[in-house]
Amino acid sequence: MKTLVFVHGMRQENRSPDDLRQEWLDALEANWRRQGIARPDFELRMPYYGDTLDRLTRWVGADGKTVVARGDAPLPSLAADLLQQIGDRAGLDPADIAAETGQTVIDRGIANQQWAQGIARALGRKAPWLGHAALPFVEQVDAYLTNQHARKAVDDIVGPDLRGADRVIVAHSLGTIICYRLLTDFGVASAVELLVTLGSPLGIDLVREYLKPPRLNRPPGVRAWLNGADVRDYVALYPALDKDSFCDGVENLTDIANRQDDPHAIVDYLTDPRIGERIARALA
Repeated sequence: MKTLVFVHGMRQENRSPDDLRQEWLDALEANWRRQGIARPDFELRMPYYGDTLDRLTRWVGADGKTVVARGDAPLPSLAADLLQQIGDRAGLDPADIAAETGQTVIDRGIANQQWAQGIARALGRKAPWLGHAALPFVEQVDAYLTNQHARKAVDDIVGPDLRGADRVIVAHSLGTIICYRLLTDFGVASAVELLVTLGSPLGIDLVREYLKPPRLNRPPGVRAWLNGADVRDYVALYPALDKDSFCDGVENLTDIANRQDDPHAIVDYLTDPRIGERIARALA
């Protein structure tokens, strides 16, 4: 029997792991029913790291005890640059950000939180679903890629479920970064029939730089890699993962149409007929 592994993304803190797993499974099984696909036999796993990463993302004071609430501390440099790239992709200009901060000119280096909140609010006007998600997303990506303690804690939770034979892995958002890192490290220690990445930020150049070396490539234990994105999903800044944005050897579906109010929603990605069919075929 094969093992299906769901790896969630950002903004999943304070969720029930059982409810989260059931939400993904319900969307996938409904997809199969609509297509008349018999449910394959599989073992299901979903490592939950949401609360752990949330706790480690918050800035800890010099005494190691004082935790500063999100939004009170300066935004880390990687997070700030990611936020700027998302804003650029969404077509924001300095006037949009200044209008949200109430200032004619705002220096992101001096008034970091004002600048960051200005981008988030401006994004919220262009893409309401992203307005409340942009800051937590860039903060959590920054924590995972730059903080070795946060990265190890997450890897220790997710890694054991990725290692082994006959895996089919479905990863979303930040989860695609985590899976890529771990599967590259594991090499042939994992036999993955199919890796599915959905709404992935892997193509962002700032993210790619933290994943090298080695040279970006399909992890050696991954037999097939399917990437799916809605072009309106600003988390997937580069919807296609190909030789120009990431590496060769990835099959891309970039015409997925998710809900208008949240094109990053995992349940919508899992209802795409092609995604459902490929997962079922890999599990058969």
